[in-house]
Amino acid sequence: MMTLYTIPAALLAAAVFLGPSAHAEIPAKTFQVRFTYDTSAPAEEIYSDLQRTARKACYAYGPNSLTMLHVNRACAKRVVDAGVKQLGRTDIGMLHDGRVQTAAR
Repeated sequence: MMTLYTIPAALLAAAVFLGPSAHAEIPAKTFQVRFTYDTSAPAEEIYSDLQRTARKACYAYGPNSLTMLHVNRACAKRVVDAGVKQLGRTDIGMLHDGRVQTAAR
């Protein structure tokens, strides 16, 4: 059975340094991430797919400053946190919290 979840995520405002003395603020954005998964799939697969979806939703393609990389990572973490919470599955929550070790691939 496929389930569609919409996970709200907020992209934090950050300052990006454009030059030695100039900087611009990135406006805060709110967006939704759609995550579809098979409820019968193993927790490791669902969690991995959620992480990949979060990275794709948050990362801007092209050259990024170190500040933007930090903002992107923070955004992806918030999306994954929200997704795990919304899924409400103990097995995925334990993976997220690092309480379960997955088999090496």
